[in-house]
Amino acid sequence: AGVEAMFVNWLMAQPSNKGGGLITEMAAKNYAAKLRLFLSKPLFKDVGCKNAYAEVELRRFVSLRKKVESVPDFKKFDKAKANGNGYFSKALKYYERFLSLHPELLSKKALWLFDKSVRNAGLFYDYRVERRFVAALLAKPFVILTGLSGSGKTKLAEAFTRWLCGNNPNRCKLVAVGADWTNSEKLLGYPNALKLSEKKYVMPDTGVLKFLIEASKKENSKKPFFLILDEMNLSHVERYFADFLSTMESVDGEIHLYDGADIDDEETWFSAEDGTKIPPRIKYPRNLFVIGTMNVDETTYMFSPKVLDRAQVVEFCVDQTDLARYFACEKKRLDFEQFVDGRGAEYAEDFLLKAYETHPFSSDAQAALTLLFPKLKKLGAEFGFRTAGEFSDFVTIYESLGGDSESAVDAAIAQKILPKLHGSQGVFSEVIDELLMFARPPKENALEEQAKEDAARAEGRPVSTSGKYDVRYPLTAEKL
Repeated sequence: AGVEAMFVNWLMAQPSNKGGGLITEMAAKNYAAKLRLFLSKPLFKDVGCKNAYAEVELRRFVSLRKKVESVPDFKKFDKAKANGNGYFSKALKYYERFLSLHPELLSKKALWLFDKSVRNAGLFYDYRVERRFVAALLAKPFVILTGLSGSGKTKLAEAFTRWLCGNNPNRCKLVAVGADWTNSEKLLGYPNALKLSEKKYVMPDTGVLKFLIEASKKENSKKPFFLILDEMNLSHVERYFADFLSTMESVDGEIHLYDGADIDDEETWFSAEDGTKIPPRIKYPRNLFVIGTMNVDETTYMFSPKVLDRAQVVEFCVDQTDLARYFACEKKRLDFEQFVDGRGAEYAEDFLLKAYETHPFSSDAQAALTLLFPKLKKLGAEFGFRTAGEFSDFVTIYESLGGDSESAVDAAIAQKILPKLHGSQGVFSEVIDELLMFARPPKENALEEQAKEDAARAEGRPVSTSGKYDVRYPLTAEKL
């Protein structure tokens, strides 16, 4: 219904073929109704689609239109006076133009279908959190999910990857990080020092190296691959993940495995015990998405600015509203196999293409960052071009998924700026006040509200400060 309404509004802004002017509201609704109703007619039963609005991706709609127009008696049906004398064929062409100007409709539909799948499977997330997660992945293929233990971080990562790729270990790999990971051997393996003359290589038990080799193959270049590192901060990330952190930022970054072999001569390569040939280096796959989860307690390590600067950090929070919603739902066993696995497979290639897109700088992001920069500089926490670019990309993508501009900027600040802030209270206090003023500027009647607050405090009544502020960026304000 939403797409049809958008189409009607768009049509009413198009020039009419009859004596100038614009298409009337009555004519626009007539065109729109044809797309919704006519494909359910017996004449088009073999087309495979009963409602044109089910297709919001241009390429697939063009294919559908060609099928429709190739149906015997299509022209006769289209020209019948009872059907509007050519309105159907015109509606098809108008809709094709409409879709060419609104590529974001595909992303919105895919996100809605993903949300529906996870709810059917027994998981319930705030739709805004799902939007933030997907937008973060599309803006940067390295996302860290943080928050309370048991808040659904790993399950969301699993659900999305399995929705796109099915329960396929060759495309989605979940690895539990150990507390003893002190170097990259758990991910990349190492040459067997006792069998160097035989050119033997020890493969890691995690299967990550084999996963990387698979992702880097040319025949898999149009398929997304997802590596989930569960409890990523049980060990120092900078130690075991250093090779990934450095190469993911390079255009032609390569992960070095060993020396003494020619990359172009497979006969010189080392091999694993099972006979698998291991190249001396691997080009970092652009189709690889890394999702890390982290908890914060006495058994874990905090991320360094180097790691945070290269990631989008999405925080999971649980409040009383979330608990109430949780208890209101019917409790049932999670069922990914029936409701999630592969349900979004048709969107996998589109997801990858969207991740490759280059976006112009967002004016909303630019305005926010320009105001934030001098405030953060006082702390020595100013940001570089990478943060600015990824901030802008996230805002653009979040808006394309149906979010409004203020929510996009709010989420971007919470994910790219605030995680890197650290210091003593003495250093922070003045800047925190400035940042809070930015996130929730006072209303025009702030003095009047302050008087009410003072009176309530003097009388021992509950005090609310919400009336004083215009909360522009709620996520940011709450975090601060």
